[in-house]
Amino acid sequence: MIYSSRDVACETGMTTEGLRFYEKSGILKVNKDSQNGYRQYEIQRVPFLRMAKILNTYGISLSEIGTFFGKGDEGLPMLLDAMSQKKTELTDELWRKHRILERLEYQQDLVRRTVEDPSQLWFCNHPALAYLEYYGAEKIRGDRELQNTVRNWVAQMPITYPVPVLLSEDIGNATAYCHGGFICNVSDMERLGLEMNRFVRMIPAQQYICCISPQGKEDRIETEPTVTQLIETANKMNLSAAGDVYFMSFAVTAQEDNVPKLYYQIMLPVSIR
Repeated sequence: MIYSSRDVACETGMTTEGLRFYEKSGILKVNKDSQNGYRQYEIQRVPFLRMAKILNTYGISLSEIGTFFGKGDEGLPMLLDAMSQKKTELTDELWRKHRILERLEYQQDLVRRTVEDPSQLWFCNHPALAYLEYYGAEKIRGDRELQNTVRNWVAQMPITYPVPVLLSEDIGNATAYCHGGFICNVSDMERLGLEMNRFVRMIPAQQYICCISPQGKEDRIETEPTVTQLIETANKMNLSAAGDVYFMSFAVTAQEDNVPKLYYQIMLPVSIR
């Protein structure tokens, strides 16, 4: 049975322009009617084109597909290798999208808390984290290794996430500087191609008491009196502060004078006394 371009397009989901593209790519062999010049396709070309379209959807290029098909059965091992590679790539893509979805849901929950009751306190748990800490742009400019490390972590946002830190020895000091930093689940580092180095330290899995703090100044994070209030609340629950305090920004608005207003989740690690 002979098919027209319109017939093949209907049964493969392609356009007639797409069929011509496959033809130019060397994948599709076409005969032309000697009388009117119309393209003619044998019925066997329909499943052939469907398979080519499916493989192309996996990310295998048309030139590769043409090579596999052109080698007959000898092309099957090559096709198997190409499919294995695409499976790995799609698995990595799905993993990344899943982690981004988790981050979105976490951040969405923080915005919801801000809308519903910005004064609330709550507890959260985090798995073991890696923390990249640096002391602002001046330090980055002076250290090539730190530049590369920060660049690698920034490239993986939002799976890595910017979180300034207030060191435990600075708690209670209203003028203390919050160092710049990023967090990342330790379990994600290998997959992201990130490594532990002299700028990255491990934070054990632990519990945090949290609150929301809007910040309206651009020059520094205001840590007091919020952090002290968190500690006082923890003490009333027979808990004690157990390390550095982390400031995770999650939303931004603008004030009347057009100064950015950032909202932070403040995370104070706590332990039972």
